[in-house]
Amino acid sequence: MVDPEDEDTIEIQLTPTQLEGLLKAAELALVPVVSVPAPPPPGRRRSLAVGRYLAIAGAAVLVALSVATAYQLGTRSRIVPAPTPTLPALPARDRPPASGAKLPMVAPPQPIPVRFANPFDAGEIFEFPEGTSESAAREAVAELLIRRAQERQTKQAAAESLARRS
Repeated sequence: MVDPEDEDTIEIQLTPTQLEGLLKAAELALVPVVSVPAPPPPGRRRSLAVGRYLAIAGAAVLVALSVATAYQLGTRSRIVPAPTPTLPALPARDRPPASGAKLPMVAPPQPIPVRFANPFDAGEIFEFPEGTSESAAREAVAELLIRRAQERQTKQAAAESLARRS
C-alpha cells in the first residue's frame, strides 16, 4: 500500500557504484569555490575607483526605481467599496401582512468554498472557507507542498543512511 503523499513519486534502485557517484557529486556541490581576483596593475587604480562610484550610483538608481514602482503599485491596488443598493418601497399589495402572520423561512445560502488547484497536479484541488483570498489560498498550498517535499527528502535521506550502513 502506498501513502497518498508518495503516490506520484517514482523510486529508482541504484547500484552501489551509482549511489557512490551520486554521493560524490553531492559532496562536490557543497564545497564552496573561492576565487581570488588578481591584484590590479598599478596604472589602473584610478579606473577602479571610478568603476566603484558608478556601481554605487547604479545601485542607488535601482533602489529609487524600486521604491517608486512599489509606491505606484500600492496606490493603485486600493479597493473601493461598491455602493450599497437601495431597495424601492413595495406597493401596498406586495407588502407582507401586518397581522403577524408568519412568512415561510428561507434557508440562508450555503457558503461557496474557495477552490485552488495544485499547480503541479491539476487533479488535486484544495478547498478553503468562503472569503479566503486567492493569494492566501496560494500561499497555504505552497506551504503544504513544501512541507510534503521536505518530508519526502527526510524519508529519502533516512533510506540512504540505512543503505550506507548495510
